[in-house]
Amino acid sequence: MRRTAIAALTLLLGMATKANAQDRLILDWLIRGPLEADTGRAGVLRDYLGAEATVLPTAGDTVAGGPFRRVSADSAGRVNLNLLAGPSDWSVAYAHTYV
Repeated sequence: MRRTAIAALTLLLGMATKANAQDRLILDWLIRGPLEADTGRAGVLRDYLGAEATVLPTAGDTVAGGPFRRVSADSAGRVNLNLLAGPSDWSVAYAHTYV
């Protein structure tokens, strides 16, 4: 009986650790933008960075004429890209993080 209780307690502690790991928020981001964007479908599909799939930035790296800036998310894990972009009808920003 005692072994069963210890095994059950060990299982519950292991599950609690996994649940906590899943609840963690990504708070540190590298943001590049705003970049002036095309309108419509072309604006979504265009690669503004040039080889965007291979970009692995660090803070201050210049890509597409400007730097990646370190930005911290709020306590809920959100970054307000509208505050970073400024007034613009069509713009795009890239958000990158390492986990």
